[in-house]
Amino acid sequence: MRVATVAARSLAVVVTFAVAFVGWPLPPADASPSDATSLAEICPEEVALAGSFPDVTAGKAHASAIFCLHSLGVVQGNNGLFRPDGTTTRGHLAIALFGLLALSGDAPAPTASHPFADVANTHVAHDAIAALAGVGIIQGTTATTFAPNRPIDRAQLATLLDNTHERTFGQTLPQGPTFSDIGGTTHEHSIRRLVGGGITVGYDDGTYRPRVSLSRAQMASFLTRYLDLLTTNGIISIPVPQQLQTRRVSDPARTIVEDPQGAWVATFTDGARTVALAGPSRRFDEATAAHGVTSSTWVRVLPAPFAGQLDGAWLARAREDTSPDVLATSMQYLTGAPKIYAGGVLVAGDASYGPLRGDTRPVGSDWHDYQGVVGTAATTTRGPIADRYQSVDCSGYMRLLWGVRSGVPLTGSPNGGVALPRRATQQASEAPGVVPIRDRGTQVTDFSRLQPGDLVFFDATPSNEIDHVGVYLGPDDAGRHRFVSSRRSSDGPTMGDYRGASLLDGNGLYARTFRATRRL
Repeated sequence: MRVATVAARSLAVVVTFAVAFVGWPLPPADASPSDATSLAEICPEEVALAGSFPDVTAGKAHASAIFCLHSLGVVQGNNGLFRPDGTTTRGHLAIALFGLLALSGDAPAPTASHPFADVANTHVAHDAIAALAGVGIIQGTTATTFAPNRPIDRAQLATLLDNTHERTFGQTLPQGPTFSDIGGTTHEHSIRRLVGGGITVGYDDGTYRPRVSLSRAQMASFLTRYLDLLTTNGIISIPVPQQLQTRRVSDPARTIVEDPQGAWVATFTDGARTVALAGPSRRFDEATAAHGVTSSTWVRVLPAPFAGQLDGAWLARAREDTSPDVLATSMQYLTGAPKIYAGGVLVAGDASYGPLRGDTRPVGSDWHDYQGVVGTAATTTRGPIADRYQSVDCSGYMRLLWGVRSGVPLTGSPNGGVALPRRATQQASEAPGVVPIRDRGTQVTDFSRLQPGDLVFFDATPSNEIDHVGVYLGPDDAGRHRFVSSRRSSDGPTMGDYRGASLLDGNGLYARTFRATRRL
């Protein structure tokens, strides 16, 4: 029996340059970008003044540089913060410098091997360090060590930028005036060349302070000035994507993203982690469904509830992501779906509703029963039961799909809406996200607030209490509103119509007992 937590996502994709910003132009899928010839085109005023991080105040020193490079994916934050006064490490700078060169396609290719024993293949800066070291831009602290976590000082930064300009672009910057505290030092000529290139002016007292550790905010300003030099002098050109537009709508409060022609791109709902995105068309179907669902809406999950601040780079990555989204993932548990394992743990595959006991299949199979693992105390109320392996009931299916596979927090018991609880009635009343359609005890017939990915709730018994939950897939090929859920009658997840059509509209069992929705 295995021990697992739901914090780590199965089949996760690691992104090296994670960024967020407000109002930055992002490319539609069919954009035809032009080339920028100045920093003002790359980072217009609306980006330079945008508040990407709560710990970086717009208008303060270095803020516009941080927002600019963040919008381009050159620098990144940590847990939503940039920590501008924090120390820049050698690894941080390698990632940022590599990202800056990648903007114009001038980044060197990572080498197959490098001599640094302290830079493992799994280190976040591995590729950047290997690439820059391979062409001599950056060097180790010894022949076999790089010390990626060691702070870098202002003098070392100067030499790195000087090396970058010479080895990448074959140019040497003109030397500018010196500073009172750099004469005779190893880095003197590189520092003076940064002065000659307009990248630094030093401090008001005439010093450069070469041995002072470089702050993350200062790193952003140095790199932004260097980027300005490269673009203004025609050394590089950077594609400038078309401007995406946003508008606010209500009921529920959300931000709609559109391309310049007004075509829908994405919807971010206030208080929800669920994001609906325009993407390639795909089809969901099952033998027992009268009609399949052909959908170009993709559903993905933000790392935190949307608070009105558009994470544009997350959106850019999400639009390029071709891995299974929430809707496609839900299909991985239908009858006949192949088994998928990660680290020896069952991740997906044909799921039962529960073990047959007598003439029925009892409720109670949760995500950890399906996987055969021991969940943490915060996410379950008991260990897995052997005969429930590969089984998941309706609410357990939601926890498997949204919690284990998509990263939404789970809880064994309701905790004020912070995490997704165990039972369907609890998921309806006390769970993360927002409620576009409230339970009024009657059949829902207004579908205008429905969005693919919404949880849909039913009083299917009926018992005057929510007792069933599924996920809305979207209109099927007949224009009917179809959902997927794990059902006792079909022995597991289904979008089909066996013993009850999986439809929200009409007069079938689930249509008559459809009561509410939640957007996680």
